[in-house]
Amino acid sequence: MIKSFWNKHPGVPLFPGYLLILLFILLDRFDWPDLLAIAITGLVMVIIAEIIARISKAEISKYLVKALISLVLSVVVWFVANEAARGICEKVWGWGWWLTKEGEVVENTILFAPAAITSIFWAVYVKKGVNKILMILINPVTHLSIWWYIVDYRLACLPT
Repeated sequence: MIKSFWNKHPGVPLFPGYLLILLFILLDRFDWPDLLAIAITGLVMVIIAEIIARISKAEISKYLVKALISLVLSVVVWFVANEAARGICEKVWGWGWWLTKEGEVVENTILFAPAAITSIFWAVYVKKGVNKILMILINPVTHLSIWWYIVDYRLACLPT
């Protein structure tokens, strides 16, 4: 059931979140051009994936288990890399290192490196061109990285 749904509609689970961010932006809740660009990029990726899946009738359900494994491995990498960075960067830059430009670069590198690596994996591992494009567009690690960036780095500074 899940495999057949994912085969026909690979981007549907991601669609409501990006629409919600766009709604917030349109209602003037947020005024960040980069957040608008991130939300529109994510929405366009999902729409393109849906269009390609419907036109080509691609068979990507066989990659579902590997996609979930890559997601779990990425979470482990994020946890270990964050703990290592926290220890190393605190020794180098002291307390509050995450507020510096260097700290922001370190955190964003840790956040988006697994997404880039898994996208490269899908580009090499998947043989059929349409499936390759779909797997790169709906890479769960990429979308989780984008959402973590939006929630943790952008929405964390809103007043409660």
